[in-house]
Amino acid sequence: LRATGGGFVEGNPDFEDAVDVRRLDVVDGGLDRKGQGPSVGTVVELGSELVGLAGLGALLALDLATGKRTGEIKVGEEPEGVLVSRDGKTVYVTSEVADMVHVVDVASGAVIKNILVGTRPRRFIFTPDGKQIYFVSDRGGSPQIYRTALAGGAPERITFSGTYNISPSLSPDGKWLAFIARVNGAFKLHVMDLAAGTVTAITDTIADEKPRFSPNSKLIIYATQQQGREALMTTTLDGK
Repeated sequence: LRATGGGFVEGNPDFEDAVDVRRLDVVDGGLDRKGQGPSVGTVVELGSELVGLAGLGALLALDLATGKRTGEIKVGEEPEGVLVSRDGKTVYVTSEVADMVHVVDVASGAVIKNILVGTRPRRFIFTPDGKQIYFVSDRGGSPQIYRTALAGGAPERITFSGTYNISPSLSPDGKWLAFIARVNGAFKLHVMDLAAGTVTAITDTIADEKPRFSPNSKLIIYATQQQGREALMTTTLDGK
């Protein structure tokens, strides 16, 4: 398994967005031995390789040029999210069954640390300084967003309003958290002022997903549906 700095990480403002995992289906014809394909969004590009997750509990690497598998590292079952550190030396993987974030050393290909974060951790993102992660977990009984330090410590719950909050995205300046909340069956973009803890509902659409901040932290781009068609939209932090 090989990584280079300048690869990209889903949800990290210093990197581009993630590759669609379906590319792996094309080059490898299915990633695990039981025919259980990987989930969309669980892939990052590391230099000349794609690294993705298989349902059996493995971190897989494929060479982009040849389409051949170049590495496989066992992690907890049902891995859901994968991120790479800015220096390309470490890969972080969540496991829904193990309730952990596995820390993988790229050079040795070994899991060097396990961070217990709670029930069914899913996709997650780095803070701009790379010292913490925001992640979604069911540890409180329903999907909510939490924050924890990579060095260790108890996770801190961030979202409290509503019973279903997912898809966290941090602004590059670290001041704002965008996420999707389910409100009366509709999925709507919300923004939290992290210093004040206040939350603002931004949109009146009902199928918002995957928010991302612009580099200047002043705009959010997100996917939604309008008039029965899929669309990419932008909004300011106050929705005006």
